[in-house]
Amino acid sequence: MLGRAARERSESDRHRRMRGMKIADLAEGSRTIEDLAVEHHEWVREVVRRESHLQGEIVIYSRTSAEEHVRRLNLLATQLKDEDLEEAIACMRRACALNKAIGGGLPDRRSLRLPMFLQRAGRMGEAMQAFNQALRDVDDWVAAGPARQTSTERAAATASIKAVVYDQMRIAWKREGDMGKMQSAKRLADWHEAEGMRLHAILDKERHEAFLTRKLKHQPNQEGTS
Repeated sequence: MLGRAARERSESDRHRRMRGMKIADLAEGSRTIEDLAVEHHEWVREVVRRESHLQGEIVIYSRTSAEEHVRRLNLLATQLKDEDLEEAIACMRRACALNKAIGGGLPDRRSLRLPMFLQRAGRMGEAMQAFNQALRDVDDWVAAGPARQTSTERAAATASIKAVVYDQMRIAWKREGDMGKMQSAKRLADWHEAEGMRLHAILDKERHEAFLTRKLKHQPNQEGTS
């Protein structure tokens, strides 16, 4: 394991190497999102095919080119946000689009840097479009989730993640100096956070009750013993 000093040197070296870089300088920077997504999904299908023949073995896979590109785009955006904001915005646009194309998961604070960067660039209209797209992506992702998910599980996931989106929206409006819209976003963030907590508490109770039912079912019958 690297010590703190070694980690700091490694981080410093990475930032130095990335200084002045553009998306086109990255390994997959010239490839289209469609091309990367197709390759990714072909790899996933091959993994599923191979795993169907395994007998419980543990297999560790490396990132696909698409997943690695998303990671590097996020790193580059972090490096460029104070020296080339427009290129950082381009990094985040590409990272979000590619992540969505490969089914990379729900919006999070990292992907929500796109609207935050847009706000910093004085483009609050575009920032709100990105926020609203993130809210739609949450609905789409949850709706396309596993069929075994209950309606409560879907609602809990939706509320918890939308709370994060609205909280970032609150910060953006605060930076804009619009206290009215900031308070509106805060109310939405607080409501969704409370709703998520309420629903997760229900799920925790249901899981605990299911565990006790299974435990009781498999417990030896003690009647008639002394």
